[in-house]
Amino acid sequence: MDSNKSCLSKWYVFFVVWALIIPNSIGAQSTVNTPDPVNTDNVATFFDFVSQEASKIIFKLSIDSILNSRNNDSTFAGSMVVIKPGGDSVSFKTNFSTRGKFRRTNCDFPPLKLDLSKNQLASFGLLSEYDEYKLVTHCLDDHSQRDLVLKEFLLYELFHNLTNHSFKATLFPVTYSDTSSQIHTTSYAFIIESNKELADRLGGNYCDCPDLEIGDLDAFHFELMCLFHYMVGNRDMHVGRQHNLKLLRSQKTEKLISIPYDFDFSAFVGAPYIYPTYENKLLVDRFYLGSSENQEVMNSVYQVFLEKKDSLLNTIEEFDLLPKFERRLLIKYLKRFYRDLEKGSYQLEYQY
Repeated sequence: MDSNKSCLSKWYVFFVVWALIIPNSIGAQSTVNTPDPVNTDNVATFFDFVSQEASKIIFKLSIDSILNSRNNDSTFAGSMVVIKPGGDSVSFKTNFSTRGKFRRTNCDFPPLKLDLSKNQLASFGLLSEYDEYKLVTHCLDDHSQRDLVLKEFLLYELFHNLTNHSFKATLFPVTYSDTSSQIHTTSYAFIIESNKELADRLGGNYCDCPDLEIGDLDAFHFELMCLFHYMVGNRDMHVGRQHNLKLLRSQKTEKLISIPYDFDFSAFVGAPYIYPTYENKLLVDRFYLGSSENQEVMNSVYQVFLEKKDSLLNTIEEFDLLPKFERRLLIKYLKRFYRDLEKGSYQLEYQY
């Protein structure tokens, strides 16, 4: 997380300059298809590589084909060019397809699934079993709404700050280069750690549990996840339907660890397609999605949030890709949560 944050302010300055020159230079961009540019001394997977090496990424694909395939699982061949800070580039063969449910059909630019070539990953010295990734895009073409993807990325950062049992994400400026029209669209996007990478990192196996009971869950991680959703004003999670979370069975305890994803429905992000009638999305009521049956567990969860308060608020304050007034609003929103939590007699409002 620290490495992500330390690079963000540098990316912002670089991105402004890059956005002015990229339309003239993209066609001449040097790409490399040999293993030489990939230094694997400190990386093992594609996610590691882009997290440590990418200053920006160019996606070369047929945008019309993608937009016309929202309702099916068609894949389209293209490439992903990772630009390193020194200007060197590495090109990855990539199959693109749309993904998701709500955003797939409602976004101007839907989120994408990236399917890389196993053989090419191996030739670059990267682990070939990690070849499928989720790309979270800007969703709305309206430039006034481009901050939405930044705020959602920030939530992945905040939850990873609370617990290592979480998806990692890596953010970068992107260009979508339409191979049919030569039109270029610039924005920000982020790649999420693959499901398999997370499972291997934490040492567990996913459970698609049709007869899930509350006792099957690791109580601490479940309530931690639910209090996080409460803090950021997100109700778009359902543990019984396993909606917007993964359940990872711990090899140590056999309990299921709850790991959330997809935070765009949260008041913290404030997407206009979720809250069209709210002038201030941060006034949306919070509701608790957990059980809080075990007070000892809840006290442990509260303690984690209290210990992480300064770190969470500082993460927002230092995320200078967002305008300062946006960061102040988000910090104020979390401070209201902490004001209640620090009273010592916290009363959660439930959604049934």
